[in-house]
Amino acid sequence: YMYFFSVGIILVSLMSCSEEESKIQADDIQEVNLSSKVRTKKVSSTTFSSKTELSANLQAFRSAVLVPKSPGRISDVLVRAGDTVQQGDVLLEIEPQDYEIGVKEAHAAYQLAYIQAEQAASNQTRFENLLEEGAVTKVQVEEIQIGTKLARAQSQRALAGLEIAKSRLDETKLTAPFDGIIVARNVEV
Repeated sequence: YMYFFSVGIILVSLMSCSEEESKIQADDIQEVNLSSKVRTKKVSSTTFSSKTELSANLQAFRSAVLVPKSPGRISDVLVRAGDTVQQGDVLLEIEPQDYEIGVKEAHAAYQLAYIQAEQAASNQTRFENLLEEGAVTKVQVEEIQIGTKLARAQSQRALAGLEIAKSRLDETKLTAPFDGIIVARNVEV
C-alpha cells in the first residue's frame, strides 16, 4: 500500500506544476538575433592538379620471339617496332619462288605415284581373274598383290610430300601468333 500512496502524491505534485507553467504567455519569450554571429561567403570551384611519379617494371602478359620456320631470303618486312598487330597478320615474307617450285614438283610426284597405284590395282584384278582360269600361279598373283600395296604406299608417301611442300610454302609468311604490339624488329630485307 505504501508504494501506491507515494506514487499518487508524486502525480498530484507533477500535475500542479504543469498547470502553472502553462500560464506563461508568449510575451515572455525573447527573440534572439543571430545575424551578427553568422557569416556567409560565396563558394567558387577550384581544380587541384597533382602529379605523382611511381617506378614500376612492366611485363607483357604474353610474349614471343618469332623466327620464320622456312629458311630463305626475306623479301618484305611489313611491321615496325610499336605497331599493333592482330593474330594472323603477316609480319614478314620470305621469297617464295623455290617453295612454289617444290609444291609443283611434289604435286607431279604424287600424280605419278597415284597413276602407278591405279595401274598396279588394275594388274592385280587381271591376274586374279587369270588365276581363276588357271593361266597364272598363285605365287605370281601374290607378287602382283604386294606390288599393288607398294604402289599405294608410294602414292600415300607422295601425298605426304605434297602436304609438306605446301606447308613450307605457307611458312614463307611469318604471322602473328596472337594480338599484341611489336616490341623490337631485328630483321631487314
